[in-house]
Amino acid sequence: MYGNSKPYGVWLHHMADYSAASFASTHDDGTKTMFLVRAATGVHGRDDGTGRRARPFGEEETLNSGVRGAGGKLATCHAFSQPSFVDGRVVMYDKGLTFPAYVVRFF
Repeated sequence: MYGNSKPYGVWLHHMADYSAASFASTHDDGTKTMFLVRAATGVHGRDDGTGRRARPFGEEETLNSGVRGAGGKLATCHAFSQPSFVDGRVVMYDKGLTFPAYVVRFF
């Protein structure tokens, strides 16, 4: 089950500094531990406010339905900026595109 944050999905960040400062576990000796994943971000899109899977960037509105991205193509992740590394945050809609990689301990 996903959390309450919109858009719904697995929240990731490109920059380890951001994640380490906010989400790493701190140990008695001052070291920190963080779990790193690999993600296949695929097609980037932006949430329309529903918190559900977005349409890809660049999809035009269709004349017959008036719905953005009505062609049926869906994004695999929500990117807060394009290119996504500018902001750093990405929300993966499909947990099958996020893979465990490493547990790292650092100062």
